[in-house]
Amino acid sequence: WRKMPFDNIIPTKNIASIFLDDTYADVRFEVSHSLPTNEATTKKKKKSDIYPAHSQILKACAPMLAQLVELANVNERKDEGVSHVEISGTDPDIFRGMLGHVYGNEIPKEK
Repeated sequence: WRKMPFDNIIPTKNIASIFLDDTYADVRFEVSHSLPTNEATTKKKKKSDIYPAHSQILKACAPMLAQLVELANVNERKDEGVSHVEISGTDPDIFRGMLGHVYGNEIPKEK
C-alpha cells in the first residue's frame, strides 16, 4: 500500500464555488438584525438576510452549525426538505464571512 497525496482529492475550489448557491442547498440560515431608525420612531425595524448552505459541508467543516441544523430539525423547522435555522443578534456580514470560511473562502478583512 503506498500513500497518495490528498491535495488532488479534496475539491476545495469546488466547495467554495457553491457558497451561497441555492441549487442543492438543504439548509437556510435566516440572520435577523435591526435596521437603523431615526430618533422620531420608537419601533426598530427588523430585516432578515437568508444564507443557503449544505448540511454535509456543515457536518464536515462546522459541527456547531450542523448542530443548530439538527436542533431545527428536532423542532420541525423544515420546509420542503430544507432546514430553516433562525439566528439573531449577529451582524449578517460577520455571519456571511464565517459561513464563507466554512466553504474555503478567506475571511474578509475589516472595513
